[in-house]
Amino acid sequence: MDNPFSEARNDKTLIIREHGDPLGFSCWVGRIDDSAVVKVYETLTGVKVEGKPHALNKESVLRSLPPEWPTDTINDIISLTQKSSKTLVVLDDDPTGTQTVHDIDVLTEWRIESLVAQFRKKPKCFFILTNSRAISSEKASALITEICRNLSAASKTVENTDYTVVLRGDSTLRADAAISEIGEVDVWIICPFFLQGGRYTIGDIHYVADSETLIPAGETEFAKDASFGYKSSNLREWVEEKTSGRIPASSIASISIQLLRKGGPGAVCELLCSLKKAELKGKSFLCRSAASFVSARVGIIPKAPLLPSDLRISRKVVGGLIVVGSYVPKTTKQVEELLLQRGHALKQIEVSVDKIALKSVEEREEEINHTAEVADVYIKSGKDTLIMTSRQLVVGKTASESLEINFKVSSALVEIVRRISTRPRYILAKGGITSSDLATKALGAKQAKVVGQAMAGVPLWQLGPESRHPGVPYIVFPGNVGDNKAVAEVVKRWARPGRLSTKELLLNAENGGYAVGAFNVYNLEGVEAVVAAAEEQDSPAILQVPITVHFDHGSVKQELLEILELAHEFIDATGIDALAVCVGNVHGKYPASGPNLRLDLLKECIKLGVRKFNVNTEVRRAYMDSLTNTQKDLVHVMQSAKEAMKAVVAEKMQLFGSAGKAH
Repeated sequence: MDNPFSEARNDKTLIIREHGDPLGFSCWVGRIDDSAVVKVYETLTGVKVEGKPHALNKESVLRSLPPEWPTDTINDIISLTQKSSKTLVVLDDDPTGTQTVHDIDVLTEWRIESLVAQFRKKPKCFFILTNSRAISSEKASALITEICRNLSAASKTVENTDYTVVLRGDSTLRADAAISEIGEVDVWIICPFFLQGGRYTIGDIHYVADSETLIPAGETEFAKDASFGYKSSNLREWVEEKTSGRIPASSIASISIQLLRKGGPGAVCELLCSLKKAELKGKSFLCRSAASFVSARVGIIPKAPLLPSDLRISRKVVGGLIVVGSYVPKTTKQVEELLLQRGHALKQIEVSVDKIALKSVEEREEEINHTAEVADVYIKSGKDTLIMTSRQLVVGKTASESLEINFKVSSALVEIVRRISTRPRYILAKGGITSSDLATKALGAKQAKVVGQAMAGVPLWQLGPESRHPGVPYIVFPGNVGDNKAVAEVVKRWARPGRLSTKELLLNAENGGYAVGAFNVYNLEGVEAVVAAAEEQDSPAILQVPITVHFDHGSVKQELLEILELAHEFIDATGIDALAVCVGNVHGKYPASGPNLRLDLLKECIKLGVRKFNVNTEVRRAYMDSLTNTQKDLVHVMQSAKEAMKAVVAEKMQLFGSAGKAH
């Protein structure tokens, strides 16, 4: 990729792609894309809307479209991807572009050494987070030029390395057209289709779905963005608007949904190859896409949203951290719903935008420091903590002034999170710029793994080993995704589970085919030992203290049989959590002569339905044995006793099969 960017030419051809099967189009790209630079900006199209676009009923419109192309092309795409050594490099203007992928790396910096390391892995795809939406178009152009030069240099260092570049942009069109950023290409393909977010293009008009209504993008709150606002919903006119008329709408072609769904990949290929300068040899396509194109392009099959249990997240008592910087009305409504549903379980801290963006340096510092200190206390105490900017929108007189205010707000949030010393259980960042700055500047992440999504359209990362909190789940929640309940739903899923009753604990064991250890405890060290072992083993446990009411030791055989026969009736009538049937119980320390426990029979008991085992003597013996070293200080004695008991408890959890079952 020598000289990847030059002055853009005015004779460039632009293609608007309409709503249809994105996989069909992607299959075509995989077959004939040999260009050095490819950038995709995806779009859907279909029913022609004359004059100023109006809101439409989504179900009616989609029902009126031609049937989808009958063949699922995903297997073709996967096959082509496996045969090709070319890597798809996605330049993402904020972290939300990873909304549809999983098991993909994200780089937050683009040093040549880092790119070389990535190319050596021979991945089918990786992302580079540019965060270019947070800076001026001039700076963004220079930034992308630098990245592409580094990509070119890195690719030449690694043998047999070839790559294609895609520019991922906002599905609600909040960006510059960036036509001047890239030169020497024959065809632009613009496609902001994003299925999970409800972004459709029909008849060249780009729509944002709000429940069952398709609203023209130019009529939405996103079009009123102080930095990247626009008026046109028609994508042809949007390009003309964003290029200040340099590329007129009349010069832009579009691929209709009829062609996509009736002609399929072959018809699309034929149309594009007939365009001026799009010869089979030496052609170059520049594509700008939203999130859906990338997963289709590399043949990624979607998977269900992930939960903490899927990542084996530790059940430590610290709280989660939720940071809201996005100021769009959708976010405000989502925060209101979050507080309505989860306010009782959240600690809320509001950061004054007036103080951090418009007041003195001293007032800004005081607000930042106070917020960080309070949040740290809350998280350490186990409370999920919400840090949010004040909801009143503050804008400048010009787009550049508004960007400056955005920068001050974002940098304040960065400093707040940077000063929070406690590692949160998880982090949720609301808003593209907010999530980018927190990941890179506050948490020091230079790379991350996209493990999946927390919900449809909401990326879930695990931060790299160089970050402040290696491996911490990082939920990148776009400002423009989800209904009013979306944030509340994710926070609820990621909340620490409430306390289970003994009955619920044992029912979980029944369903999971394991047993739960019930450990007798007599002092604080015993409690800490069991809890520490449970966290380490990710295991449920029962703490038994000598204050329960306990009836046992039947004396007549007939009574024992009657109790078994009436067990269900007895439980229903009394409302007790569980009825423990004691079988083969032996108290105290076993003598050397026996009896001896056979652990193989214990496991057979678990298979037959025993769900609770009492553990006492071995833990007490471990405690006493640890006290034989009299040379220790009292603090060391207590710690040693705790560790000795914890080892016994952990061994029993492994034996009972409950390790890893704390969910």
